[in-house]
Amino acid sequence: MDLFYKVVDKKYSNLKEVIKAEFNISSRLYIKLRNAKKIYLNREN
Repeated sequence: MDLFYKVVDKKYSNLKEVIKAEFNISSRLYIKLRNAKKIYLNREN
């Protein structure tokens, strides 16, 4: 499953805030995804 989000305003100050707020992902899952290098910014790892 791929999730995409386009930031259109400066409501968030970092990527973690976007992922947690827009995709309702827990901190624990965020850390697992980050450590597994499954989070991409502008389609880059």
